Amino acid sequence: MHTKENTSEEIDLGQLFKLIGNTINTFCNRVYNSLKAIYHLSILCILFLRVHFFKFCLAAILGIELGGYLDYNELYI
Repeated sequence: MHTKENTSEEIDLGQLFKLIGNTINTFCNRVYNSLKAIYHLSILCILFLRVHFFKFCLAAILGIELGGYLDYNELYI
C-alpha cells in the first residue's frame, strides 16, 4: 500500500483574506489618524494666531518703526 503524507501546503483562503483585510484596515487607520493629527494641529495654529493676532501686529509695527529709526540714524552719523 502506498500511504500519502498529509502536508499542509494548501493555504486557507479565508485566513488569507482576513490577513489582507486586517493589513489594509491598519494601514487605513494609520493614514486616517495621521490626517486627523495634522488637521488638529492646523486648527490649534489658527486658534493661536487668532488669540495673539493683535500682539503680532503690534510687535511687527514696533519692530519696523524701531528698525527704521535705528537705520536712519546710523546712516547719517
